[in-house]
Amino acid sequence: SNDAMQDGNSARELLRASATDADAVRQYLQSIDTDELNGLLDGIAPRDVKGKNQCKNKSEFLVQDDWLPLVHLLVQCESTRLLAASRIVQVLRRGAPSELESMQLLAEINLGYACALDELQESRCQPKVQHAVRRRKLLEEIDTVLEIVFSFLSEVVEEAKSVNAKVLPQLLGLVPYFLGMLSELCGSNGDNRASSENLAKLLELPWKCQTVPSLLDVLVDDASLMPRESWQQLQETVARMVMSSPEMASETMNPIIRTCILVANVTGNHKWVGIARYLLRQLPLHLRQEAEFNFQMSNSVEEGNADVSSKSSVALLLLQAIFQTVRDAPYSTIY
Repeated sequence: SNDAMQDGNSARELLRASATDADAVRQYLQSIDTDELNGLLDGIAPRDVKGKNQCKNKSEFLVQDDWLPLVHLLVQCESTRLLAASRIVQVLRRGAPSELESMQLLAEINLGYACALDELQESRCQPKVQHAVRRRKLLEEIDTVLEIVFSFLSEVVEEAKSVNAKVLPQLLGLVPYFLGMLSELCGSNGDNRASSENLAKLLELPWKCQTVPSLLDVLVDDASLMPRESWQQLQETVARMVMSSPEMASETMNPIIRTCILVANVTGNHKWVGIARYLLRQLPLHLRQEAEFNFQMSNSVEEGNADVSSKSSVALLLLQAIFQTVRDAPYSTIY
């Protein structure tokens, strides 16, 4: 439609200006109204895809690399940040961007909110009321972005579509980042309800054997976000999931085995090792031998690489111990 053409053109003009006169674009964005902003965002990333075949061409969908200077300014500017971040999350949900584009877009969102947090810290010298208003506004904004992320996460976790294998880790990656920000914003008051409520929401999503490794990967990266009781609760959930699921394909089992070992290593809870051991016993012998060979290979690669974290080498030692006990010992409970 003509409107879409216009949106695309004005977005392109602004993009050209972003590269040459970022200050002028910043000033323009500070005074932009919501309709104009939506029009501009439609030029970068259309909102609705009506009809599944309409957007076969990825480039009409999104932000190519050269849009990044404009996206950068949009998420740095207080008046446009929330709407721009929400739209980027929508675009990621569709699974359109390439891996590299997704990483760049996620980095821009993170950077935008990191700057907002810095500005808030710097505004401490302003009158108390003013600072409190800015803090409240930022908290509400983060809540809104998290709500959008969670609504998409629950869809992605429930749908068994191949594109979701890529989308899930990307959306999940935003959660610990924003939970960390909530902790920082609320920390001084000791009121960290928002963070723990969101964490509970994350754990209550309908995780399955295929999707739970993505969750564990994200949580292991910043284990301090989860209190001990939550790790305990998650261990029981995963144990139940694994015990009650019908025969699993080895490509489903392997990621669970790998992530359970990492979690055991980070949390010091041996029951996670029990889950990995239980699954290894389910693997047919030739696959078990193949898995053992792969772990030994990765171990020898690690020995030659001094930079690899000790975290994964401890995990590998644990695994070797498991392989030995799996061969001959009776199975012990995973609860």
